[in-house]
Amino acid sequence: HLGAERPLRGTLSEARRGCRCIALAPYLADDLATNGIPRARIFIVPNGVDIPAAAAETDSKDVLFVANFSQGVEHKAFDVLIQAWSTVVRQVPEARLHLLGDGERGPWERLVRDLHVENSVVFAGWMPDPADHYRRAAAFVLPSRMEGMSNSLLEAQSWGLGCVVSDIAGNLAVVEDGINGLVVPTGDAAALAAAIVHLLVDVPLRVRLGRTARQRARERHALDIVAAQLAGIYREVAVLRQSGVQS
Repeated sequence: HLGAERPLRGTLSEARRGCRCIALAPYLADDLATNGIPRARIFIVPNGVDIPAAAAETDSKDVLFVANFSQGVEHKAFDVLIQAWSTVVRQVPEARLHLLGDGERGPWERLVRDLHVENSVVFAGWMPDPADHYRRAAAFVLPSRMEGMSNSLLEAQSWGLGCVVSDIAGNLAVVEDGINGLVVPTGDAAALAAAIVHLLVDVPLRVRLGRTARQRARERHALDIVAAQLAGIYREVAVLRQSGVQS
């Protein structure tokens, strides 16, 4: 928000309200409307993702997490994830947690050692194409405390992975509990662990959730579908401008 002391604050605020905006999800559209953007100027178009030709194999005990480690504990909730994982491996000893992403991971490597789960956690680092990891995974986890519409979550769903996510708005815009994933309370390591174990031991459940996730990703987030929605918006706005309509 523009502070009252900013030069031309009124002019800038008025110009902002005159823009047409694209929100990734309804909750973001509501936020824009609350902050003065007319509803008629708000369009909702989600993130898009490539849909792989074939779904993941999902017959392993590998759980995948993809993030920028430099975003820290308050954002990505690495502490909750590792604490939960210490419970998961006690119940499913063959399970492996693959952590993909760049950034400072020193504190989380220490936490892994402190909780004695280093033999079941793989810090895979950043890679330009994580397709093989998605393909081999049984499930995907995203326990973030703060998150928008996560591309890594959409990618996991496009591969047909059952996903366990925290109940923040960005995740709830994509995952419906028990339909295309499992939702747990934010910051609840015990609930996160229980949900991960549930997916790992209940093969029919994770297959069902993953199949629905992939279908919804194809219907709602495929790049061609999202591109068509954006093109339609630009055409609509162009017609309005040509006709002199201001709304």
